[in-house]
Amino acid sequence: MGYKTEINYILKSSTDQESQELHNNLKVGSSVTITKSGHRTFILNSPIMIADKDWKIVGMCAITESTVNESKTILKAVIVTVFNNNESQVIYKAIHDGEK
Repeated sequence: MGYKTEINYILKSSTDQESQELHNNLKVGSSVTITKSGHRTFILNSPIMIADKDWKIVGMCAITESTVNESKTILKAVIVTVFNNNESQVIYKAIHDGEK
């Protein structure tokens, strides 16, 4: 028994549709909504990395709202920084190499 939750430090879009919404709204101050399966815990109102479904780190966001129900977590976030392609590649490589 007990409460099962997953603690996350990167907000990653889960679907093609969410990734498309993310790329379409990728400007400082814009809002995105991402739905995750299960119960998730994220830091609120502090910058964390945001990634598309292929793990390309595209910027930083601040999660402003988190709603958990029986089987999913719905997150609303505001984009606070946008990375260019070079920055995205450097960050992706650093994270990927660090997991080896």
